[in-house]
Amino acid sequence: MAEPKKIVYGVGVHDDKCKRKVMKAISSLEGIQSIEINMKDKKLTVVGIVNPVCGYKKLKKVCHTEILIVEAVKSQKVETKLTK
Repeated sequence: MAEPKKIVYGVGVHDDKCKRKVMKAISSLEGIQSIEINMKDKKLTVVGIVNPVCGYKKLKKVCHTEILIVEAVKSQKVETKLTK
């Protein structure tokens, strides 16, 4: 099974209309766990089992887009130690 990734895109979003178009375009991909957009920094963060290039191609049709960061998501499982 593929590991989830955190992908940060730089997007040219300047108003709510563009924001809606970006959210609609990226949400059409399968395997997304969360989407977060920061209008101030013009960054879109996607977490899930998604190909970064597929997301880029979808976003490129809507606005200026670039891939900034792709990194593996660290699992949030906490290992407990048994002490005697």
